Amino acid sequence: MGRANEMQTLSEMKGLLAAHGLHPKHRHGQNFLHDAHHLTRILDAASPVSGEVVLEVGPGTGVLSAALLNRGVHLLAVEIDAELAPLLADVTRPFNDRCTLLFGDVLASKHRLADPVADALRGMGVEGAMPPFQLVANLPYTIATPLILNLVIDWPTMAGAVVMVQREMADRLDATVGTADYGPVSVIVQATCHVARVGEVP
Repeated sequence: MGRANEMQTLSEMKGLLAAHGLHPKHRHGQNFLHDAHHLTRILDAASPVSGEVVLEVGPGTGVLSAALLNRGVHLLAVEIDAELAPLLADVTRPFNDRCTLLFGDVLASKHRLADPVADALRGMGVEGAMPPFQLVANLPYTIATPLILNLVIDWPTMAGAVVMVQREMADRLDATVGTADYGPVSVIVQATCHVARVGEVP
């Protein structure tokens, strides 16, 4: 079982996966976060406060989920790999009153959030109104671009996003005019957000 107040070490993460007969799946782009230094940088950049709504996509073994929940947030965690359900239920059990786990694709298409995700976000607001929320996630490569674009275009209550993405994606997000990486993604994101790099993961 995951521990509510401590970072999972790499050996503990491997133990959790082995105990449930699981391993990372390349088809889902699974790369599980296990470095406490990088986790701390993500949390410091997001600066989550108690009571805030946070959307996490691709929680994996729940290491970032538990860290966010320890900050007092109301978490909606969306995981495509349903085989991780028992593991994530164990890790997040101490926070059941503030954590909603959904299993399935976060996107219904390239241009729309899946209905269960949209409904769950609305359900975390007051009287069904969409609450302000942050996206805080270690994003799978395959969904990073459509998810970010969907949220910045269609979900104005997203107050911010702190995401771990592959370097080539980061290069597009903060590219400057005239560079090879500058394109539609750069234009849309920079027109709606202030983009800054928190750090790089080897």
